[in-house]
This record gives sequence, structure tokens and C-alpha cells, in this order.
Amino acid sequence: MREARLRLGGGPGCFLDLDWPAGVAQVDFGHAAFVAGGTRREMPFFVASFPYSNVGLAQVFPGENAECVCQGPGNVFEFVDGVPTRVVFDNATGVGRRVCDGVRTTRLFEARGAHYGFEHRFREPCSGHGRGSVGNEVGTQRRNLFVPVPRVWDVDGRDERLPGRSRDMSRKEHHGRGRPEPGLFEDDLAAMLALPARPFACVEYRRARADKKGKVRVDGRHWYSTSPECAGREVVVGLWATRVAVMDGDGAVVAEHARAYGDAPTDTTDPASQLPLLANRLGAWRESGAGAALPDDLREHIDALDRMGLGEAAGCMRDQRALSGWDATARAASVSLRASGRTGPSAVALAVSRAETGEVSYDEAVDLAEYDRLAGVVADG
Repeated sequence: MREARLRLGGGPGCFLDLDWPAGVAQVDFGHAAFVAGGTRREMPFFVASFPYSNVGLAQVFPGENAECVCQGPGNVFEFVDGVPTRVVFDNATGVGRRVCDGVRTTRLFEARGAHYGFEHRFREPCSGHGRGSVGNEVGTQRRNLFVPVPRVWDVDGRDERLPGRSRDMSRKEHHGRGRPEPGLFEDDLAAMLALPARPFACVEYRRARADKKGKVRVDGRHWYSTSPECAGREVVVGLWATRVAVMDGDGAVVAEHARAYGDAPTDTTDPASQLPLLANRLGAWRESGAGAALPDDLREHIDALDRMGLGEAAGCMRDQRALSGWDATARAASVSLRASGRTGPSAVALAVSRAETGEVSYDEAVDLAEYDRLAGVVADG
């Protein structure tokens, strides 16, 4: 076999000198370590390389499924305000499967390609030929952007800055063209297709049936809460690269969550989703996730209320959560308790309003004694 390869010109160490035109991109995934939220983990990062100019752009994603593979190029297209004429993918992982010599891609991938109008192809499996640019760029991005190990609390916030940082690393002269890489990248941009008027929504919709607790399971091991009213009913689950939305039969969103990845089972139950049911089943309050998620002082105060007071507190939090969200409601109830010793609807609504608008400051000191005197007169009268 070795002699045959030598006769045919395919011996070891033999490579083709490819000439990539402007406006063509290669894409691939690499992996790097992150400390996100205090926990160290390996995360994939997406790289789009433009071999004509040697410029590469990076994005971090939690996985390599179809939603991530489709979202990565879309983010790059929006960043450069153009669409490459051809995109060469490293392999078909995440967007389809190989059938003999061809690739059967997912409907999401096909719809994304039709939306942007670029030509695509996949490299041959188990071969690095024809993708040397992006292979080198993955290593370059890892060494420059992710060493030492990044410590971040908000991966999405860091991700917004990565394309600009990775592009700005390309300042040297191109080894084969004798021109600076930023100038060659301008040629890449000029050769690209126009960006569509609207970005493509990289989302897959699935039908699922919620269990008796109103939860749905995605990817076999990740549970997401919906609403107690959805228990036992069929719902529609929208899957994006980084989030999950659960909709009822009318298409109304009943819950949104950050999308979970990994082999370990997860449960992203939203404690606020229990409030509508708890307001009518007060006996379950002490063991509920909503009660456990409250600050200690607020939870102890509510636990000590009689049945009427508990019903008022649960109903107040249910109604205010629908207006302001769970986090704002829990904070406001805690602030109201510390300030006035009460958690009634008016006190909590006032605390939410003050948190949203901020404290009022006056140019001159304001004497409120007259208002207090009038309030006392009205009360006495």
C-alpha cells in the first residue's frame, strides 16, 4: 500500500496547495476550559475562518447540536454584516448523518441554508485535507483567547465581545499574499452575499406531554417546569442553543429556562411556577420549592402566619410575580418585611415600584410634618 501511494503521488507528508477565493469560510469546533459561576468545565467554542485573509472569528457555545451549529454561523454573519458564498463544515456532527458518500442534514440546517442562500459542503470524515485554515485557527483562538483559563460569571456577556477580539488578533502580514490580513479581510467582506433583512431563528420545536407535576423532559435527561395548569397536557417545546421555551396549545409561552447540557440529569424547576397551585393548596406551603427559595427571614415570617395570612401572602406573591417576575417579587417582599413588618399586596407593590424607579431625591429638604398632621386630623375625624 505504501508503494502504491507513492506511485500515485499520495505518500505521507504530501499536501495540496489550495487557493481559496475571497468570501469563502470554513467552520469547526474546538474545546477549552472555563471557570463559569465558580465551576470549572470544558465548553466548545465555534470558529469561522476565512482562508483568503487568514482572519478567524470565535463564539462560545454550551454544545455542538444542530441549534448551536446553526446559530454559530448566523452570529458571524450578523457580526460581519454579510454571508459567505460558500461554507465548508468540518463534519456533519450535529446537523445530520452520513449515508454512504452523502450527508442527510436536518430540516433546521436546510432551512438555515435556504434563508441565507450560501453553498455548503462537508469535508471528508477522518481527514484534515481541505480545512487547514480553520484547524490552525482553532488552535490560535484557544491559545490567545482561552489561556489562562477564563473565569466568567456570564458566558453570554463574554461571548458578545469574542468576535471583535478574535478579529483584532489578525494584524500580521499574510504569509502567502504579502498583504496585511485586515486589508485582505476587506476583500472577503466585499465578496460576500448581502445579509437577509431578518436573522434566521435557529429553533427546533417539539411536542411533549407534561407529567403530573407539570414538567417536560428534553433530550432524555433534562427536566423543565411549565405550569401546574399544563400537568398531563401536551405542550410545545422550543429549543434554542442556549434557552428553552415551553408553550401551551395556543402558542402562549408559559415558562422559559436556560438550556441544560451534559450527561448528568438536571431539573430546572422554577419555584414561581408553583404559586398558582399553592395559593389554593396552602397545606403544601412549608414543603414547597417556592417557600424554600425565599430569603430566610421572609420564609420564617410567612411560615408563622395563620391560614388567612398565609393565603394572603401566597396570593400576593402569585399576582405580583405575574407583573414583575419572581426575583423582583421575592426581593420586594423581603424589603417590605424589613421596612414595615408587612408583606401585604400594597406594601410589596410599593417596594417593587421603588426598586424599579429608585429613590426620589430633592434639591431642598422636604418637611413632611404637615402631611403627618393632616393624616392625623383625618384619622381623628
